[in-house]
Amino acid sequence: MENDCFLDKPKILAKSKNMDVTLKEHTENVVNAIEALKKEIKDKLNMDDKVFEKFWKYLIWAGLIHDFGKIYKGFQEIMWGIGNKNKDKEDDLSFMHSLISPALTNWYKWKIDKKWLRIILSSVVFHHYRGKINNIVFGNTDKDFEEIKRCRKEYIKRLKEEFKDKEEIKEILPDENEDVKNLPFRFFDLLIPPDNMMFLPEMFARLEKDWDRDDDTKKYIFFKGILMRADHFASAIHKSNSSYNIENIEKSPLSEQDIKNGIKKSFEKKIGKPFDVENLWQWDKIKNKKINNKNVILVGSTGIGKTEFAFLWGAGEKIIFTYPMRTMVDAGYIRAKEYFDKDNVGLLHGTSIVSLSQIFDNKQEENNNNKEDDIDINFIKLESQYLAYPLIMATGDQIFPVSLKYPGYEKMLSILGYSRLVIDEVQAYDPTASAIIVKTIEETVKMGGKFLLMTATLPEYIKNEIKKRVEEKKKKIEIINQYT
Repeated sequence: MENDCFLDKPKILAKSKNMDVTLKEHTENVVNAIEALKKEIKDKLNMDDKVFEKFWKYLIWAGLIHDFGKIYKGFQEIMWGIGNKNKDKEDDLSFMHSLISPALTNWYKWKIDKKWLRIILSSVVFHHYRGKINNIVFGNTDKDFEEIKRCRKEYIKRLKEEFKDKEEIKEILPDENEDVKNLPFRFFDLLIPPDNMMFLPEMFARLEKDWDRDDDTKKYIFFKGILMRADHFASAIHKSNSSYNIENIEKSPLSEQDIKNGIKKSFEKKIGKPFDVENLWQWDKIKNKKINNKNVILVGSTGIGKTEFAFLWGAGEKIIFTYPMRTMVDAGYIRAKEYFDKDNVGLLHGTSIVSLSQIFDNKQEENNNNKEDDIDINFIKLESQYLAYPLIMATGDQIFPVSLKYPGYEKMLSILGYSRLVIDEVQAYDPTASAIIVKTIEETVKMGGKFLLMTATLPEYIKNEIKKRVEEKKKKIEIINQYT
């Protein structure tokens, strides 16, 4: 292409030339992932009709916009493996495409509520945390956007060509011939600062008086979290270089009947005769006390069936099961897989690929090396890593740090916000980890999720802290003590 705003290359890449994924291909996958999530979780976020319509409409906008900045020539040089390989990754705009993306839209003409504008722009800019992006946004570092300004007209024209089949493009891209000077780059003051102590004063100063710190922040976390989840899952599929389906980003939860059937099948296999799940004490507690939609603390000795209680309590919802140790997670995974089949259960911890190899190798030996089907452990690992399964067995370290609000925490918290979080054997954690667990429970409930804490011995200080933090939000906790 004879234009110094572009490389002389046939396509705009979103990923490196080795992966050969174009900007359009990646963007379409992200939008499709958002659509798939909408299909599965649309009824889980507790939004009224007006908010619901805007939420998903604007998420599609954000999905389309989020990587527009990759059209920048500096970024394309990196993707094609040419140019200056010694660029400063901390300071070069080539590594901060998300900061360029909004400037290529006509955000300044969108006739939408200012809160939604802030949510969209902030989610796009901060869907990555790279280099000195925070310092640039909040005025601590000067950055020259002159090259972007000079090429903006050409970039917009090319984006219109790339995405001409997308109806939404008419609303979010400007007329490339408009004369707006620096206006498209004046969105920094609209951005919501990251959850970082450095930006705490900025956050209080920027969030207007009518910003609801509960409701509006909750919308922002769900919005940004879903965008990041869709983006990261699409990228993971590209990297896997396989035919994995983007719709696998979220699998439907196990119904109450699915849970009962799984437990029934396993019990009957062990005892060799018909078994009725409704005779279990767990079923009696859940149905008679009507606690399947409540937050629960269950105290009881080892071996009484707390795990089966958790499965029945979480029926119809995504269940995220946490244990303090990997060996416990592996054992829980094997048990859950026997109940509900490997296609419904994920395994998540630091060495899960090793555990999966061992588990399925041992299973093959038990079956005299006769494979019932082809098992792709890399696929199981991928689906587990992105919490796509309806039932996830995980170590606590994979889940609980979300309450520390590390960069990008919204992805995990947006999942907890519509899930059932199960914490097993809380007494096995040290006081510091216990504090983090309590805070994670608080954040989960605040977002709309539910928790079940199960233990043989419950430290009194943990129970008191949970009750204080959850019940002050008018969320009742059901405490079941099987010792009494």
